[in-house]
Amino acid sequence: MLCSKCHTEFEEQLKKKRDSKWCPECWKKYRTNYHKERMLNDEAYCLKYKNYQKKYSKKDKVKQKRKIYEKLYYQSRAIQSKNRNDNRKLEVLTHYSDGLPTCNKCGFIDIRALSIDHINSGGTKHRKELGGAGQSIYKWLQDNSYPKEYQVLCMNCQFIKRHENNECSKRKG
Repeated sequence: MLCSKCHTEFEEQLKKKRDSKWCPECWKKYRTNYHKERMLNDEAYCLKYKNYQKKYSKKDKVKQKRKIYEKLYYQSRAIQSKNRNDNRKLEVLTHYSDGLPTCNKCGFIDIRALSIDHINSGGTKHRKELGGAGQSIYKWLQDNSYPKEYQVLCMNCQFIKRHENNECSKRKG
């Protein structure tokens, strides 16, 4: 096919779905110079183009604000979730300790190391049935009116109990 602008031969496959009779090089030059020439010669177009630029720069600002909002939103949700989980744990441990959360064996009181223990073992099996870890057991205990077969132990006493009762799942003997 012959370009109507520069009169060079080019393949019709390079037209890229447009009805132009120009070669790709002429089309590229036209597109890059089009806005520059029109802005120099046409004041109305110049204003329209500047407004277009402002509109899209505002969209970028909106996107940036949205990202900031989402980041703050997810941070606040994480804090709310942590507070809810901490309160749930405190409530359950307080119930099973009859007041101040303490270990039933040694009297340890730091809540960071206290957890719920199944008195008759079987905690791993129960946790797998619930399909989760830490918080799911506290929620289950609340929803099931605090069953009697649980107690509060510190992590040291839990590991000692596991060792004494041969409850270690990885090590048998």
